[in-house]
Amino acid sequence: MRLKQVFSIMVIFFMLFTLVPFKKHENTVFAQDVNKITNVSEIKPYDDVRGKDLSSLDLKDQSELLFTLDFDTYTKWPDKDKMPSNFNPNLVMETGKNPGLNIRKLQKEGYTGRGVSIAYVDQPILEGHNEFSNLNLKYEIVADKGEKAYPSMHGPAVLSLLAGKDIGIVPNANVYFMGEGACPNDQKNEARGFQRIIEINKTLPEDKKIKIIGMSHRVADKNGYYLKNSDLLRKAEQDAEEQGIMVIDCDTFDDPILLATRADKNVDDYKSYTIAKKYTSNNPNGKLCVPIARTYAAGYIADKNFYQFTQNGGQSWSVPYIVGVITMGLQVNPNLTKQQAMKYLYDSGYDFQGGKIINPEGFIELVKQNCANPHDVTLDKDYRYFLYNKNRVSENDLKSINEYTKKFDDGTTSILKDVSDYKSAPEIYDMLKTDSKNRNGKLKGIQIFGTSNDVPAFDIHYKVQMKDSIDDSGNYKSDFFYSNFKSDTNSLKNDFSIYKAFNDKLNVSFIPEWTVSRLPLTKGEINSYINRNSEYVDLIKNKPFGDFVNFSSPIFASNNHSDDFGYFLKERIDNEFKILSSNDYKLYGNKQGYYPVNTEVIGDFTKDNIANENKSGIKEFIINAHGQWNNIDQCIFTSKDSKSEKRNSFLNKSIINNVLSGNYYDLDLWTCLNGYNLDDKNLVHEAMANGKCMSAMAASSIISNNGVHNDVSLENMKKNNFYYFYLNYLYDRVLGKSRSESFNLGKLAYVQEILKNTDMLLDGNYQFNLNNVLSYHYFGLIEYWDCP
Repeated sequence: MRLKQVFSIMVIFFMLFTLVPFKKHENTVFAQDVNKITNVSEIKPYDDVRGKDLSSLDLKDQSELLFTLDFDTYTKWPDKDKMPSNFNPNLVMETGKNPGLNIRKLQKEGYTGRGVSIAYVDQPILEGHNEFSNLNLKYEIVADKGEKAYPSMHGPAVLSLLAGKDIGIVPNANVYFMGEGACPNDQKNEARGFQRIIEINKTLPEDKKIKIIGMSHRVADKNGYYLKNSDLLRKAEQDAEEQGIMVIDCDTFDDPILLATRADKNVDDYKSYTIAKKYTSNNPNGKLCVPIARTYAAGYIADKNFYQFTQNGGQSWSVPYIVGVITMGLQVNPNLTKQQAMKYLYDSGYDFQGGKIINPEGFIELVKQNCANPHDVTLDKDYRYFLYNKNRVSENDLKSINEYTKKFDDGTTSILKDVSDYKSAPEIYDMLKTDSKNRNGKLKGIQIFGTSNDVPAFDIHYKVQMKDSIDDSGNYKSDFFYSNFKSDTNSLKNDFSIYKAFNDKLNVSFIPEWTVSRLPLTKGEINSYINRNSEYVDLIKNKPFGDFVNFSSPIFASNNHSDDFGYFLKERIDNEFKILSSNDYKLYGNKQGYYPVNTEVIGDFTKDNIANENKSGIKEFIINAHGQWNNIDQCIFTSKDSKSEKRNSFLNKSIINNVLSGNYYDLDLWTCLNGYNLDDKNLVHEAMANGKCMSAMAASSIISNNGVHNDVSLENMKKNNFYYFYLNYLYDRVLGKSRSESFNLGKLAYVQEILKNTDMLLDGNYQFNLNNVLSYHYFGLIEYWDCP
């Protein structure tokens, strides 16, 4: 169901969270304004079917035609039985995100533009588009008062092709983008964009100077093509060059030859390319040739996940490709000149009908060969830390850890750190913080191997300010502060608590910046777990999304269970927000006693039912109930009186691996203490060390239900309510993110809203919920595999 849901949930969340005012350019007709096509004969090769409805057509014999079309995320396609077996529009869209010609290989080697400042002048973009979520972007509008500067098709496209998260050539570059206001037949705003970039550049330190400006246009003052104020643009380009900024526009390479290949061909092989259909009359002799059949971001409707694919791009698409490749070269040699760049691009190119196909790898080689001191781009790669204690792992454990770290193929560097010489988490924190300062890339996550006795965790005093008193409930362990390097280490020592953080105004950050995962296993247990995990990864390949199974045992004596997760899944996540559909989850709940669940369930909160679900396949179990370090309870009230509570053990250390012995599974535990102290004595450890549990979300302390309400409005859910974590976790899972990443993003959204509630500082729910942030952990491995 995931692909069908993605569009609807994006629209709903777009309206609920991030609605951006939008207005189309007047007097402009888009493909989206045209709808139903009822006869295949209406479609010609290389037609534009963006936004059109083809769902009634039988296209199963039309693969040759379909591979030529321009389409977008709003194009409606027929059912699978009416489509060619070799044409999948989703796959074509994904393939089109790859720039080709081994750009992805170079990116994995570290050539991502990191540390290089570049600029672009084009039409306005849609700020907040998903494709720009990674981007270090400085964006300005250049326009006179009254000139329209609405998001366009063109601006988002060229920016995504240059530096987009999934599409761009240099996604880690520092980008200054000037969005020119609408001024038909006039180049004054383009000129202003260049002049503004020159002004900005004068304020930047030497190592941050803007090196290159791209523009998918040309100065219109020759060959019968004249626009008003072209002289201003000509002067602005010259001024930029005189300031040491190279300028690349459509004239720089005298109109590059535009290439295309079918999406089912090898886009990294230059032999796959031919001249794009609309440009076959162009002569490539002596010309640079550039691919333009691509997927790109669009922004002229207010949808942050709007993409288009074209076989028929124009010169505009060639410029960001060239600028991106040159930016890679600037990463190697910051002093690379425009003359050198142009020469190396042509000299390194693949021979093609008298011209040269751009060869990014060959270009980089020439830059390195002609640079006395080329920069080592491996220092620019994103990275992960993997922490272990050499004295607390076996030889086979360490071998398995090493093999695991090598399985990440996302271009990151895996850094293995032995922490046996460090006695406390603050010491490890300082070591990692210092090491990270020597790296230019972004830290993507920290994976810990071992319990808190092997790799130390932070000591937290459970002390929170309530409205009229203080709750002081002992101590526990937390890995949370490993998730950023913004805290002062001294603040994390000496009886740290949430109460103390606010009362003493400690310098700590509660914003997680990357995933932290702990595999809480001891010597000799890690190797066997990683072997089981490899089997699990093989089993979930091609597994469909949507095997959530909730077992709900509310803990309050009430007819209206605010802590019934089953109600939250069915009425909110499914019926209201459309994040899951009814086929994606199953509900079980406590039917015993005076206060059974009111939500319709398919069975009771019993060992037999969860055992049967486990036998039926690999599942993600969401359990909300009472919990202790070694046990999960079913809560039954024998009368109306809240003191009539009776507890029956549902799962405990002695039986969990017998009950859940059928298949591998993942756990989401809204319970207290099941991951207590991150050690080898708790329920989570038993399930992962000796059972078939592959990962768990669980608390190392008490999870507070203060502020918990499953039926409040979205706005009120943001106010110190643990359900908001799960709302975001499930949202990101549906979007295809892994469990560990979704856990981190859910916690980030949860804590950001808590910290906004400054008017509730004296509300007990505030500090209790911050304590939840510190207590709730992800146990398992950071995924190198795709999660269903």
